[in-house]
Amino acid sequence: LYAGDPLFEDVKVIYSVFDNNYDGVLSTTITDKLLFENLEEKDVAMLQESNINNLHKHAIDYADAVVQASADIEKEVLDYIKNSEDEYDLILSDAFEEYGLPEVFCEIPYFESCRARLTEKGIFMINLWGSDPRTKAYIDRIKLTFDDRVLHLKSTTSGNIIVFAFNSQPSESRIDNLKKKILTMEKQIDFDLMVYFNKILKNQNNKTNHLFL
Repeated sequence: LYAGDPLFEDVKVIYSVFDNNYDGVLSTTITDKLLFENLEEKDVAMLQESNINNLHKHAIDYADAVVQASADIEKEVLDYIKNSEDEYDLILSDAFEEYGLPEVFCEIPYFESCRARLTEKGIFMINLWGSDPRTKAYIDRIKLTFDDRVLHLKSTTSGNIIVFAFNSQPSESRIDNLKKKILTMEKQIDFDLMVYFNKILKNQNNKTNHLFL
């Protein structure tokens, strides 16, 4: 819709799917409204039957990354995500519920299915519960799935563990060069990134000049 707008030139869309079910028709005029914005019939075909599942599918089709934000999303939507042939630069998994993280999101088959949906240079991120005694085992499973190309650090506020897993070796992994890039980025966005990078290095316990051993 805004692909030709310079303001959105480098924007990426991340879509989160929750278990917010809704029975019934969302709108009988949603396609007409979208076509008024110069979209074509093929662009809104999924919404001809305007229910909540089709709205999710429509958003997933046009997203750069998809977050499964609940363990109990509709099976139809979950199957649509799993069966999609699309690949993503980023997959973020943040599926905490009232009593923690469901085990299904911490098993090797889940990690393998996420890796299978990544682009060659894609990154998988997951938010783990820092106080869970099983967290180390979960990280070990991720390392096994991603051939040890895994970094992690503790959140500064919640105490959760943020894990980054790389589908392939990053093009730049020399620590001194990465620090130079981080310093440049800090000036651009006015945010302290180096503190997080140093936490990653501390967890790596790496004495070389490369992020991965």
